[in-house]
Amino acid sequence: MADKFIGKWKFVDSDNFGDYLKEVGVGFATRTAAQAIKPELKFEIDGDHWKMTSTSTFTTWVCEFDLGKEQEQKTADGRTLMVNLKIFQ
Repeated sequence: MADKFIGKWKFVDSDNFGDYLKEVGVGFATRTAAQAIKPELKFEIDGDHWKMTSTSTFTTWVCEFDLGKEQEQKTADGRTLMVNLKIFQ
């Protein structure tokens, strides 16, 4: 299933993204900018290790993680989170 993510993806649309960002504590200015950006996402996978690169006209953000393992991640706006990412079929 993971191999279906490999490659480049173009952001098309989102519903309630601004509400979500507000709920998780993203400030007004960052929320406004984030809602205007339509990034391209690139996924690279090596076993359980994933690399996601988000590229837009404003910035490039890279996130690397291992599926099923709790780990610290920095968000695109600089916050630190503990995450445990999984894929369910």
